[in-house]
Amino acid sequence: MAKISIKNLAETLENMTECKNVKELEMLGKNFAIFLKNKKLLSQSEEILKELQKVIDRKKGIVRMKVKTAKVLTEEKKKSLEHEMKERYGSKHIESEYFEDKNLLGGMKIQVGEDVLDMTYRNNLKQLEKHLINK
Repeated sequence: MAKISIKNLAETLENMTECKNVKELEMLGKNFAIFLKNKKLLSQSEEILKELQKVIDRKKGIVRMKVKTAKVLTEEKKKSLEHEMKERYGSKHIESEYFEDKNLLGGMKIQVGEDVLDMTYRNNLKQLEKHLINK
């Protein structure tokens, strides 16, 4: 018997919800919860919901981005960064969250899904150190 993966559950749930009315969605939600309970997967419901969000985002062309910076970015810089990420990931829309991190010396750290772009000063100095040591 094949193992049930979180990704498969999320994709199945998303496919099942298409073109359903409110009453059908309520019944589907109840049946899905019962299924998870019977398969002893209720403890993984949070991971299933996160994966469901990824499935929906992919389908709608949405990319979620988290940005940490030492200082607050201007609106112009935010728009420029979002435009770059749209092009890089081929997305229609970017959902951005910006965080100020006083522990950063400067630069920024961007997370998009599993990808992390570390352009902080600290990371740049580490990369330079590695380069100089290996030379």
